[in-house]
Amino acid sequence: MVKELLEHMRSKLPYESVAFLLGSTENGQFTAEEIVEVSNAAHSRVEFAVDPQELFNVYNKGREIVSIFHSHPGPAVPSDLDAFYMKLNPVPWLIASSVNGELRAYVLNKKVSEIKVIII
Repeated sequence: MVKELLEHMRSKLPYESVAFLLGSTENGQFTAEEIVEVSNAAHSRVEFAVDPQELFNVYNKGREIVSIFHSHPGPAVPSDLDAFYMKLNPVPWLIASSVNGELRAYVLNKKVSEIKVIII
């Protein structure tokens, strides 16, 4: 799954890429089972937006969104804008650096915190 996300990121350069991971949640653990790649409607190197119709199509799949993935043109750390949107989308956020391919995950509780991702 990581390979697919990084390939998606590279295919969208120089813009930020974005995808939704669908799956299930059990005992506080998220299991991603499907990647839904979407376009960056902002056509931006430093932010992303999702077209409402594409977002509707993601929700219409009837599966739980367990994570939101996007890339950054620098370090794989959340921006202030990411932190704002994490309030609206309280799932783990995966961020990849398009510079070095590093992938990190974050959640927002009272503040943004990095979490461990286990890939099996």
